[in-house]
Amino acid sequence: MRKSFTWVVLVVVCALAGVAAAQYPSGALLRLDAGAETTSTGGRLTQWSDASKNGVAFVAPDTASRPYVGAANINGHPVITFLPSGSYLEGPHLFPVSQDYTVVMVMRITNFGVTNNIVSGTTHATYFGGATSIRFLHGNFNTQAVSSAPLSASPAVVIGRFRQSTQNAGWYVNGQDGDSSLVGTNTDSTIYLGCYQRGNFMSGDIAEVLIYPRFVSDIERRQLEDTLFKKYGITGPQPPDTTFSEVPKRLGFYARDEDDSATVGVKGTLRAIGFDSVYLRAKKNGVTYSYSSVPLTSGKPFALNARIHAELSEYSFTIGAKGSDKDSVLRQVDSVVCGEAILIDGQSNSIFGLDTYTNEYCRTFGGNFSSSKADTAWSLSVGYGTGGGSNVGAFGLEIQRDYAERMHLPTALITGSVGGTAIEQHLPNANNPTDLSTIYGSMLYRVRKAGLVNKAKALFWYQGESNSITNYFDNFKKLSNSWRIDYPAVKKFYVVQVRPGCAAPGNSSELRDLLRSLSRYYLDVVTHTTMGLPDHDGCHFIKAVNGYHMLGDQLFALVERDLYHSTDTIGINSPDILSARYTDETHTSITLLFNTGGSGMNVPADSMFDTLRASIKDYFYVGTDTSLVSEVTAHGDTILLKLKHSTNARTIAYLPDTYYNNTTITYEGPWLRNNNGLGAFCFWGVPITYVLRVGEATTSGTDLSVIPNPASDHSLLSFELGERARVRLSVYDETGRELLRPVDETREAGRYTLDLDTRSLPTSSLVCRLESNGYVIERRLIVTH
Repeated sequence: MRKSFTWVVLVVVCALAGVAAAQYPSGALLRLDAGAETTSTGGRLTQWSDASKNGVAFVAPDTASRPYVGAANINGHPVITFLPSGSYLEGPHLFPVSQDYTVVMVMRITNFGVTNNIVSGTTHATYFGGATSIRFLHGNFNTQAVSSAPLSASPAVVIGRFRQSTQNAGWYVNGQDGDSSLVGTNTDSTIYLGCYQRGNFMSGDIAEVLIYPRFVSDIERRQLEDTLFKKYGITGPQPPDTTFSEVPKRLGFYARDEDDSATVGVKGTLRAIGFDSVYLRAKKNGVTYSYSSVPLTSGKPFALNARIHAELSEYSFTIGAKGSDKDSVLRQVDSVVCGEAILIDGQSNSIFGLDTYTNEYCRTFGGNFSSSKADTAWSLSVGYGTGGGSNVGAFGLEIQRDYAERMHLPTALITGSVGGTAIEQHLPNANNPTDLSTIYGSMLYRVRKAGLVNKAKALFWYQGESNSITNYFDNFKKLSNSWRIDYPAVKKFYVVQVRPGCAAPGNSSELRDLLRSLSRYYLDVVTHTTMGLPDHDGCHFIKAVNGYHMLGDQLFALVERDLYHSTDTIGINSPDILSARYTDETHTSITLLFNTGGSGMNVPADSMFDTLRASIKDYFYVGTDTSLVSEVTAHGDTILLKLKHSTNARTIAYLPDTYYNNTTITYEGPWLRNNNGLGAFCFWGVPITYVLRVGEATTSGTDLSVIPNPASDHSLLSFELGERARVRLSVYDETGRELLRPVDETREAGRYTLDLDTRSLPTSSLVCRLESNGYVIERRLIVTH
């Protein structure tokens, strides 16, 4: 498929521009930086203003209370020095009341023998109380949150978070989890720096303070820590020598089991001496819900686990070791979720997008089409760009968004989509399915490493622009059979019918019709069309994100029905033609019967595309005639076509191969839709059944099916007779020449199956014709060799 170099460069530039903007999470009430927006007199601070210049400022109440500037620094960065003799600052009454909040501090304590209030007020406080563990206070000294992560005299990044719904507060000191506990709600909006109630002063330095009126996520907390560690040259405590054979990863995802939960396992070996047990503390949304420990023998393996639930919650884990006089953290992991796993494969339309949406519950693993075995990091899904890295495509990200917002479930989506690729390029290496040089192998390797190979429930296939009908069915059969082996938990494969455009003109109508028909050959395949989606540019939906969003929402409705038993099923299928029939022996009108999912059909008005006026009647092709239809009307699930004159055409098609009639402009509507607004499948070569005997209904129970279709070496022709009758079963080419007549005899009522050897038939589109008791049923047969 076509790619634009300019487009790729633009995506990279935009991505780089976002790096600097993403250093501090948005929405801070204030950010005080000792290296900016300070004024002083004689080395004493007179005013400290918000670095974002929003008018917020902190001042000392009098000359004696002014803290010092310039006397100390943290790795070259300025600090404000507070003395226990009485220096402090007062600020506006902005501290969050009766709501979530987060306090971020870059600071250093120089004397732990005093109370050391840092960011406090009249009844709320963050302080040390003579200890080396920082504390939260909300007015009640009997319910304080005391950090289990100690603070040394070295500079530190300290982050405290409070959640109003649980009234729990907890600390992170240089990235080490200090646990959390109940503190009650905060009712005090006062803010002092360096004191509590204008007393209980601090002895130390403050380089930076941020206050958020919300509970920053673990992802944002790590982002803040990384930014501040790099800025101030601060490193966290180094853990004892440990080797983990199994441990959760940051941003990790676990697929839910049948009980709607998953097990997070921890296994490893601790070689350091002086420890007698190892423990695992598990938190949900910052609150401890599980703690377990096992005895430890140095050099011997240990194993622990915790259960997590499938919901919009983030889990974090602290793995530590204890001895008689020590408690050391071995590993901390945050931002772990549990939910559903899905897969996508295809070419550019399944990976392109302009979607800037992000959600902490939408995850992916490794890099799109990565050939590196080391590319095994979890990350947040991205829907902006043309592939690579964490990109899952705009329609895939929309499906993840629907899972999060409609089913309240996190998701992991792994994609093998690569722009401009033919189906042949997606086939596995038969000798090495995880060959990383192949698209199939790269995707399968990442799914296996993510632990999702037996968990993924749905796979979406959106491809076809780079192919013609030649060998496509055989290749899809090979590909989908490999999927069924390598992804055994997938319950449904969703195949998307591609749009006119992108492919070379003259070879796409038959392929689009095959994509429409795949659900008739496989019970686990569900087909859907892109016809009628907005903002198409002739190849992709990148004029705006609406087209991919609508596609994602439409596919998710099918997933809800198929996998989760949703009862909202009216009109969610793309309308698909079931039959075409002349209405009488004059052959001057045709009735098209559609499967509309109970919604009924809708005929569009004429539409304008640029300066071109188009009418839907001109885009039904009866046989080879491009201008035979004079009127199109809808009647429930049927479309009635009135013809300009009688015809003996055997087949009918809907929509052009690529272009508007007699132009080189890619077709962009009008579109047949159901009354729910979904576009109908385009179709090609659908046989028109015609009446040979007038005034009598078709024989009850008579039918004909052709499977597989397309066929390379054989096809099963199954026909059913409702009563005893003479039967003639023939195979014709497109000119009407009879090639085979395998059945020509009288048979009793019943069902019959004939194995037709197609190896002697030409590679072509043929017609299987059943004549019984004066009626005709025709089915198309595509032969490929």
